[in-house]
Formats: sequence, C-alpha cells, structure tokens
Amino acid sequence: MDLTGDILAEAERTGSEDVDQCIRQTTELIWQTCRDAGVERPLGVGLCLPGVIDRAEGVVKKAVHLSWRDVPIAPKLRESLQGIPVVLENASNCAAFAEEWYAGGGSVGDLLYLRISHAVGSGLILGGRLLTRTVAGGTEIGHMVIEPGGPICRCGRRGCLEALVSELLAEGARDALPQGGVVELQERTARAAAEGDKDALERVIGIARYCGTAVANVVNLTGVRHVVVESPLLMIDAFLDVVRHSVQSEVLPGEGDAVHVRASRWGGRSPAIGGACLVAYQSLSPEHVFESVVELKGLGA
Repeated sequence: MDLTGDILAEAERTGSEDVDQCIRQTTELIWQTCRDAGVERPLGVGLCLPGVIDRAEGVVKKAVHLSWRDVPIAPKLRESLQGIPVVLENASNCAAFAEEWYAGGGSVGDLLYLRISHAVGSGLILGGRLLTRTVAGGTEIGHMVIEPGGPICRCGRRGCLEALVSELLAEGARDALPQGGVVELQERTARAAAEGDKDALERVIGIARYCGTAVANVVNLTGVRHVVVESPLLMIDAFLDVVRHSVQSEVLPGEGDAVHVRASRWGGRSPAIGGACLVAYQSLSPEHVFESVVELKGLGA
C-alpha cells in the first residue's frame, strides 16, 4: 500500500505457529509482495495479530489460537527485515482502522467493528480515535456478559457473547470439531442453513440475536452510529438482517434509525489492510506515538 491508500500488491500463505518459522515465512512473503509491487524497501510493516499485545514493546502477551505467550514478535521481525520498522496491533483494531480509513465519503468518526471468526473480536473508533489500551487486545465485545449464568467461556466467566456463539455452533457439531476449527464449523452451518436446514438457520439467527444485543449495549454506552460486521455467517442474508433488527430494537427509544449496520467491505482482509493503514498513518504523522489512542480525524480516503 502506498501513502494514498492504493493497494499495490497482495500475497497470502498459511503460516506456521512456530515463532521462528513464522518469522521466516513472513519475511519471505513481505519481500515477495515488495517485488510484485515494484517497491525496493517499504517504509514499514503493519503486523496484526489476535490476542493480547504490548504494542509499545512489540510483544504478543497471549495469543490462544497460536499458543503464543510473551513473544517479542515485532523486534524479531524487524531484525529479520534488516531494521524496517514494524507496528504491532491487535487484529480487530486493525480491521476497524481499515474500515474507517476507507469509509466512503471520508472519515465516519464513530465505528464499531465486530468479527465472528475463530473468536468474537471487536475494534471501536469514537470521535475519530481508535480506542486502545497499553497492554490489550481489541475492545473485547466477545467477553461482554449477555446471559448471566450461561455457558462457561474460555476466559473463565459465564454467559459471554463468545461462549453463547460457541455453544450454538457446537450444537451442530455431531462429531469432533472439524479440522478447520470454528471458522469451518461456521461455514458448514451457513451452508446448511442456505440449503434449507431449519435447525442450522435457527442457530444462525440465534447467534445474530446475541450479537445484536451486544452491539446495542455498545451503542447505548458510547453512541457509536456505524457498525461493521465480518463473519462466515454473512453468506446467509438473514444473519445481517437479524443483527440489524436486534440492534435497532434494543437501542434507546428513537435512536434505532440512526444506527447503520453493514457487512465489512474487505471481509477477512480487513486486519491486514488495517495494518498497512497504520503504517501509512504513522508515516504521515511521525510525531505521533501509538501508546493509548490513534488519531484518525480527516484521514478517511
């Protein structure tokens, strides 16, 4: 990506969970993409990963899906790239940044990004600022308690949105979790619903209602007006329709029509694109230090 936001080249590969192997693969992929784009040396690299991160130190504190703990991934990658700056950020935050950066007609100012994938993640922009914490993941809407006393979550509490989503998906897994994990299970559920499986459609609608309730809570708390959703379940039109209806019916009276819910314009590419946007923004604003918030005003393309 150049500083105007134009995407010059893209490449993709399945990486290893082994840290050193992952560094080698990522380095190779970056140089390959640079060659494809006709770029000799990039200004920087945006690295977006799920889990809890320390962005100041460039350390992944905990990434459950990668089995990583206290991995200094940004310094390692920077060394492998011969000193090219590396900006580390949570994947959901990067995705929110991408959706804001490319908002039609310029910056929307307030935006909630919700992703139902391996886990339930979110990123939140308010007043043109990406909300972050010094050591954090995204805004963790997946661990908002929706049903007190509900199913136990991997975080140890009960009734979190993520636990409710997982429970409904698990009801459709008659055997063990498929090799592709939760994402493949979502895809299977969506395909079954599309083919007329009433039980699968009921589970999709149940997940959408839970998500709508969580989003409505965020709207009522923050006043955010733009909501972007990404999930394999979006292949079922009813999913987004039910999320939208649930949000509009559960926000404060008279405010439902002001909340706009749409599907992600980038799909699963949003985190990677957002990582590149962060580097472009940092290059345009070198005096800014990413510690607690990222200023976005006026930079929508």
